[in-house]
Amino acid sequence: MRVHLAAIGHPVFGDDRYRGTVPRPIATGTSLAPGRLFLHAYRLSLDHPEDGSRRTWESPLPPDLEAVLRLHGS
Repeated sequence: MRVHLAAIGHPVFGDDRYRGTVPRPIATGTSLAPGRLFLHAYRLSLDHPEDGSRRTWESPLPPDLEAVLRLHGS
């Protein structure tokens, strides 16, 4: 996915391999950890292989990614 996004001009933030922007330090003096990409699945849904029921999980944006959004805009 990363290479495909880069090929269409939308590299993943923090992905230096495919020329994504390397984030500047944020106000707290930190930045994304080395190797940390701005990738996050807020919601993931799958059909259970045994009973076919739909299972859904949600996860809020982690604090380090929230800080990058505040600094660089959403």
